[in-house]
Order: sequence, then C-alpha cells, then structure tokens
Amino acid sequence: MKRVYHEKLRFHLFVFCISFVFCNALFSQGLFTEHLVFNDFGNAVSIAGADLDGDGNIDILATSNSPGNKVSWFENDGYQNFTEDTIISNWGQPSSVQAADFNNDGNMDIAAEAWIDELASVYYNDGNENFTEEIISETAYELIKIIVTDLDLDGDHDILGATYAINDIRWWENSLYDVSFGGIPVSGNAPLTVEFTDSTYLANPINQHAWDFNNDGTIDSYVQNTSWIYVKPWIYSVSLEVQTDSLTKKIVYQDYISVGPFVSIEEMGKQTSKTISNLKNYPNPFISEPL
Repeated sequence: MKRVYHEKLRFHLFVFCISFVFCNALFSQGLFTEHLVFNDFGNAVSIAGADLDGDGNIDILATSNSPGNKVSWFENDGYQNFTEDTIISNWGQPSSVQAADFNNDGNMDIAAEAWIDELASVYYNDGNENFTEEIISETAYELIKIIVTDLDLDGDHDILGATYAINDIRWWENSLYDVSFGGIPVSGNAPLTVEFTDSTYLANPINQHAWDFNNDGTIDSYVQNTSWIYVKPWIYSVSLEVQTDSLTKKIVYQDYISVGPFVSIEEMGKQTSKTISNLKNYPNPFISEPL
C-alpha cells in the first residue's frame, strides 16, 4: 500500500516538475518578440500605425529629423515585410505624425508638423497613395506634438497641438461637418422676400433647425428650408443653429441681407442741399449781439 502511495506521489511530483519547467521557459521569454522594420532611418522621432493603402494590413508612419528630415510610410505586404515610401523630405525637422480620414472619403490621410519650419500640414490620400498637402498653420514654432481628436464632437477629426517654445496649446477645427445655409436674394428693396436653404453637413441626423433672420436673439422659424419677408430697410445678420443628439452648433452670417431702398451718394447730396436751402434763421433778419 505504501509502495503504491509513493509511486503516485513520485508521478505527481514528476508532472509538477515538468509543468514548472515548461511554464518557466514559456513565460521567461515574455509575450513580445522584437522585429526590425528599418535600420537606416536617421533620428526617428515619431511613429504611428494605419492602413494607408486600404489592403487590410496595418502600415507604419514615421518621422525622421536628420539627415532625412522626412515623413515616410512603410507599406506592409501582409507578412510584416515593409517597404518605405517617402511622403515629404527636407522638411524642417518633423517630430509628430498622426493618421485619420480627415475628408471622409474612405482613405486614411496624414497629419504632420515641422517644428523648425513652423508648419503643420495635412496630406490627403487619394486612394492610390498619392498625397496632396494642405498647410493648416505657418506660425506653429516648435510644435512638438499633435494628436487627432473630435474636439467639438461634430463627427469629424480635429487636430490638437502643443508648442514648446511659445508655451501654448492650440487646435485646428475641421470644417468638413459644419453648419451652412444660403439665401436668395440677399439684397433688394422692401418688402423683400428671401428664400433660405439649409446646406448643413453633419455626421449625425439633425433634430432641430432654429433660424434667427435678424439676429436679435428671437427664433423666427424651426423649419429646415423656409422664407422670411423683410419689411424695413436695413442690413441684417442671419443665424442658424442646429441640434443633433450629441451637439448644438450655430453659425452667424454677418450683414448678410441688405434691404433698401438705398439712397445713392448723388441723391444724398441733392437731398442735403435741399434741406440746407430750407433752413432759416430766427429772428429774421438775424442780428448778432456785440461781444
């Protein structure tokens, strides 16, 4: 009986030791294995991952200070073999790069900055990995970090940045999703009927439109496309506020509607002369008193 017990004990100890050795060998290696992507990318500063060519594989974005001073992306062939393509070179020390679909065309674009050149730019991807630059700032001296976020919660990607030398934080609003409208006509004599058309483009459905046709703080209409009759000559500002489930956004067109009749300078001169000719001094004749 004791012999059977000892044999079972030895068996369990053997299994425990084998398991311990195996687990120790497994976990002593850690969960990560290092792979070299590129070994000649001078002074690499910033890096990001995104599917830039739309093939379902995550590519790599990177910036190099010197000697390249460039922004590049490394195309992933699906087997983690990477080929470098340079987006821009000889740029004033780029130090931060991000990727997002800024114009909502289904292609991943690139945001980057050159802190010595005081530049921040967006590079729009046409879907064939051709990139077109839009400079969004030329005064961002020593802008060392940018991130992409929807800061105003309107559904598009804005850019947030931090500058080192001038000690500020700034952001660039993406106007892809924005409030806008048009009026026809925008000038004429009273009474003037203007047809207003909402052309707002937002990511989420709009629940409410609020028009203020003379910008006096009173809502004049809640209809999306509507009209208004201006009965008094004046130059009017017009505002439109829209609401979705997640945000409220408003735009004001200053001095947008001009309602006449308007008097020309020549006619104004004639009226002024006529008014002056009708002036009389009382008593008449006018006698001045000696000083």
